[in-house]
Amino acid sequence: MHQRTGRLVRSVCTTLAIAALSACSGLTTHAPSEVTRSLPSGTLSTTELQALDSHGKLPALDWSTDLKGPDKDGNGIRDDVDAIIRTDGSGPAWPVKFKNAAQRAAVNQLAKAYQTVATLDAHDSKAVGAAKEKLTAALACAQSRFEITDNTMMAGSLEVYTFNTAARQQSKAAFWDAVGSLKVTSNDGACQ
Repeated sequence: MHQRTGRLVRSVCTTLAIAALSACSGLTTHAPSEVTRSLPSGTLSTTELQALDSHGKLPALDWSTDLKGPDKDGNGIRDDVDAIIRTDGSGPAWPVKFKNAAQRAAVNQLAKAYQTVATLDAHDSKAVGAAKEKLTAALACAQSRFEITDNTMMAGSLEVYTFNTAARQQSKAAFWDAVGSLKVTSNDGACQ
């Protein structure tokens, strides 16, 4: 299992490093290809992710068919993803230790943006526009508060956990179909 988790982290790093580098340089980030939309290339499949979850290697993930999932405290982050963030690098589920409260706030902002994408009605152009702005700001904030390697691992892991079911992956794909690409530049002013 540790080998699979290591492969997840390496794969996420490799896949997202190019996107992060282009984003840091102010280049446009294009939507993932059809092949890479569900999970970053080479990462765990949904079945492998479920296996890690069922063997207690991750905090329990929500596998319901509901796009939103439970959010008992109403903070805009699905409870299972919130629990993984709170592990703060103490296990294989979360690869990055927070150095300060600003980093934790940036991760929470990105988790909320991903959750918005996961629950989005892609036929509502106003909602798509708002989600695009929210995600762009969250990515810009995260880039300003993390070194590139940590940012890549954090964002990739958060994406895998947020879009863990086929329905959530389809919602993400519909979002990318609607927006095409994002232009992201590191910007601490984008932080909430």
